Amino acid sequence: MVRLQFLYKSSFLIPLFLFLAVSIYLVMNWFRTGNLYGGAEVGFITYNTNRLAEISQFIWWNAVAPGMPVPHFIIAYPLYAVLSFLTTLGLSPMLLQALISILLLFLMGFGMYMFSLTIFKDKKGLATVAGLFYMFNPYMMVEVWHRFLYTGIFLAAFLPLLALSWKKWISLGKLELLILFLLLNFTALYMYGSLASIITVWLLLGMITVSEAIFPWQSKNYLFKVGMRFVIGLIFWVLLNYWWINSLFTTAPALLSSQHSSEENLTTLINISRKTILPYSLQWVNPYYLLFTAELGQLYRTFSYQMIPLIVSTLVLTGLIISLKSKNLLPSAVNYLVAVLLAKGAASPFTAPYIWGISSLFLLGVVRNPYEKLGIILPFFGSILFVVGLQTLVRVTSRYISSAVAWVLVVGALSLAIIIYNSPMFTGRVFGTQENNFQVAVPKYYKEADEWLGQHGSKDDTLLHLPYSGGDVVTYQWDWGYHGVDVNHVLFTHQPSLSRNLGSKDADKFLKNLAYIFYPSFLESEQILNLLKILNVRFIVLHKDEVWTDKDTYGIDANLVNPQLIEDTLNNLDFLKKEATFGRLVIYSLSENQGQKIEVVNSGQIIYPGAASSIDLLNLTGNKDIILSPLEKDIDKIDHSKIRKITVFPRALLDFKQISTSELETQVGYILRNQFPPDSIYGKLLNIKNYLYQTGIFESEQATTLLLQTTDKLLEIYKPAPKTQNQRLVLLKEYESLLGYLFKKDVKNLYAIEQFKNQFITMFQIHLLLLNNQSLTGSIKEKEMAIKIAEKLKIKLVEANLLPAFYPAEQDPLLSKNIAVFSNKLDGEYKVLIADQGFQNIYPDWIKGLNLSLNNKTVSPSSILIQDKVLILNNFELEKGEYEISYNKLLSANLLSVASFTDNKNVQILDRGVIKLIDSGNEAYIDWPIDHAGGGGTYQISFEVLSDSVNGFTVAITSDTELNESSDDFCSLHSCIHIQSTAFNQWIPNLLTLSLNPVTKNAKLRIILPARNELTGAKSSLTIRNIEVKRVLNDPIFLQRDLNPENIAVSTAVVSNVYKESPVLYRGNIEIKEPTFIFFKETFHPGWTLRLINADSVQKINDHYLGNFYGNAWYIDKIGDYQFKIEFEPQRNVTVGFLISGISFVFLLISLALLKLRSFK
Repeated sequence: MVRLQFLYKSSFLIPLFLFLAVSIYLVMNWFRTGNLYGGAEVGFITYNTNRLAEISQFIWWNAVAPGMPVPHFIIAYPLYAVLSFLTTLGLSPMLLQALISILLLFLMGFGMYMFSLTIFKDKKGLATVAGLFYMFNPYMMVEVWHRFLYTGIFLAAFLPLLALSWKKWISLGKLELLILFLLLNFTALYMYGSLASIITVWLLLGMITVSEAIFPWQSKNYLFKVGMRFVIGLIFWVLLNYWWINSLFTTAPALLSSQHSSEENLTTLINISRKTILPYSLQWVNPYYLLFTAELGQLYRTFSYQMIPLIVSTLVLTGLIISLKSKNLLPSAVNYLVAVLLAKGAASPFTAPYIWGISSLFLLGVVRNPYEKLGIILPFFGSILFVVGLQTLVRVTSRYISSAVAWVLVVGALSLAIIIYNSPMFTGRVFGTQENNFQVAVPKYYKEADEWLGQHGSKDDTLLHLPYSGGDVVTYQWDWGYHGVDVNHVLFTHQPSLSRNLGSKDADKFLKNLAYIFYPSFLESEQILNLLKILNVRFIVLHKDEVWTDKDTYGIDANLVNPQLIEDTLNNLDFLKKEATFGRLVIYSLSENQGQKIEVVNSGQIIYPGAASSIDLLNLTGNKDIILSPLEKDIDKIDHSKIRKITVFPRALLDFKQISTSELETQVGYILRNQFPPDSIYGKLLNIKNYLYQTGIFESEQATTLLLQTTDKLLEIYKPAPKTQNQRLVLLKEYESLLGYLFKKDVKNLYAIEQFKNQFITMFQIHLLLLNNQSLTGSIKEKEMAIKIAEKLKIKLVEANLLPAFYPAEQDPLLSKNIAVFSNKLDGEYKVLIADQGFQNIYPDWIKGLNLSLNNKTVSPSSILIQDKVLILNNFELEKGEYEISYNKLLSANLLSVASFTDNKNVQILDRGVIKLIDSGNEAYIDWPIDHAGGGGTYQISFEVLSDSVNGFTVAITSDTELNESSDDFCSLHSCIHIQSTAFNQWIPNLLTLSLNPVTKNAKLRIILPARNELTGAKSSLTIRNIEVKRVLNDPIFLQRDLNPENIAVSTAVVSNVYKESPVLYRGNIEIKEPTFIFFKETFHPGWTLRLINADSVQKINDHYLGNFYGNAWYIDKIGDYQFKIEFEPQRNVTVGFLISGISFVFLLISLALLKLRSFK
């Protein structure tokens, strides 16, 4: 290699000041406006650090009402504690964020510089180039800074120093080096806020360990030493981090499984891997951000800009080839190849290992985006190879000119290209998008409102922030804007803020009602008040500065989050008082007492929510009873005299239609003849399989493939070629084996089942028909095996909610059946109820048409009783067990008057009920109002079309909850279904099913004919006839049993001296006069425990239930005076972890001191 002496003789201080100067220069450009950067998944990292430190020291976040477990974010507490201290010294949030950015940038460059010195043997100039390249490369610009995830930024910054200290430890074995590594790790703790960082760090450390052990090979003894040092280092890393690891791995797995399924992880992996194929991952380019969405500008789509990473990657690959021939550089080359295979994910080659890993180990789902989570290893080793490639280029160039000139020309040209490519890093436009660069200036009126609330409210009052969307992302129309994760718990510091979802399935379903109850058409003030009391709401903060029209954030039902409509509702509620206005914030308070954080009552209801909707649950909260949901607990432990009634919603709802034998045999004939007409189920499943492959929904695609394979295997028996009995038995065994593989999957929750359930059900009915035929016509052994397989298949299909356990009696072949599956826990007489939506009169002779049946016995009512907004259909005496109640999915009369339409003057009426849309240069559309729309109903739309439009047409049902604004792109504001024309000049029938929002009152149907094709200029038209819109009667039924209807809920215990020691511990006194229920208004979690304490004993109350659909409730059968303690016990894991970590660190220090003393002696 060319010896560039002036590079090798640089002093240590020059690189240090160089990296510091570059970091300061960049950050000064970023913060030149004086604003913070915030939004995306980060929110604010330096705004109100006292509040962040207060929240993050606990794994239960009480500040995000009504509370949620966040076990992994306790690792942020050391950082926020330091930032909080600096805030008390007078540093502003902007200055804090700027200092953090300078530090992280500096550590990136200087850390890689230090690590590179171990590779280049103290050649400081080459190490400096490696450090600069580590700071400025396509991966770092896009995946680290542009993605704006501080966990990833901390990881990229600390990784080189962690690798350096670890490399020194495993090679030298000095205890002080291990301590240095552990201290650096503690400083970088914030990076573990992403669980994937744990895998990334230890993957890199493992790669370095293996490289040290075998490159170059020294001896088995040295291999053993390095291996032991790795184990010792890992053990002490676990021990010193046990204070957060313990709580993380005891609480997070259940939390993660409730938020992401294995199928979702695999789908994410495959779809992202398709974008990180080798041509892109070798260039360290994420095409999604740079090319597809062009978030950093259109320039990155140009040829000249795309050439820059190609040139850089060519140098890296050149360095790779050279390094493979060098003993010193070989580890970097090999590790880089491993990093490429890891970062590309499930892209070819070697697709299977990733898919197998995430399928088999659920926790590996945290790296379902491997390019983002593991890709940082690419520039880590790639920076070394880049320098080697650069040296090679200089050496080749120096054949024609002097070495110094070659260096200046090559480095100068490359530096210019890299600076141009990384120009967003220098201008501050690297964050966010061209439209929203994440600069934020929180309006002053937020602090004013927070101070007012601090003066007028208590710390246990809940602030309800409206609009409430049911999501966790908000968009604010501030001077500099804000778009990202909800941050009200940071902006408002004195009370918990109820403003977002919690990640708890039960609680989020119930809280979704907050998005409905303030819509003007709801008009149920008593229910609104009751819900607010249940949630412990004292104040409402109306945000009139939300960008409520942002469809990407709030969805198509924009009017549900329209601040003006919500304000009209709030002003008309007599139990609310408008207290104050600060800027664009309006504060209301409840004029009535909202209750206490902890309440007791002597009467309750037991409700099994099952498949009930959020509105169904809301309708059951209109009295003072506490509502208990046993969550599979034995309700016999509760004194039934305390229970007013029991309500059971179906645990599953099936939409079932029995297909006739002749239809199934027709489908079999299609398959045997290898014919796939439009109505072929096999053909439809083939199309579904291709769709699932294209969209990367891997597990569903596998399940569909297995279903097709099982069908082929079963039909082999019926193929024309003669088969012996043994051959047929072998085919049946192979079919049974394939079925086993299919049902090893979580079939019930697969995307394919959810979206294409009817096709799967039909195919399984074909299987049952074929097995039944075989049991009738085969030999004795074949009959026995066919019957056994059919019984197993039926059981699996019932368990997956694909087929009913009891086929409904007297099924109308033209109608589907609603089948409600119930689990009854208590013997007795139950009423069968259905909500009174006020739509019954639109169904002709609906009482007789219901054809209600219990299991397979018809029990249709002769008349209906109306009581408390429900219709009583029948009464049954039921024992404990499983039941199926079925009823016809009736269709209403036509709710659409064909003559009552509006259009944009491009419509002709050809005949009675026949309408033609004509393209006259602009799109043509027609609107029909739908009578009796609303109530969350489902509507079936049927019509025939005669089309000559190659562009097809669009159908939509729009409601009053959606934004009513003119737009050039109607479907940008509404949910549309586009139908492609399949044939021209012939009438084609169409059948669609669409659902409405639960609080919709008015709706209309729109059909759109798009404008002519600009390329061909051909005109088009669409003729419509026989159009009908019918409401589908699929309203859920439920069971109810009155136990003690005369009970009146009163308080039979006195709670006093309630003291909140911390968000995870409440104490107080309770005087219990008779067995009672206690309701604690924090989100349900099994980690919450209740203990009663008196002079004689401490008693843990084990009867813990879901209370009022979101909170914690206990049944207490004790009488007397007690102290009570309500505690979130998983927090104890943190305390125990601190003790173990502290002892481990002291042990290390003592060991080091003893070693030093021994060495001294």
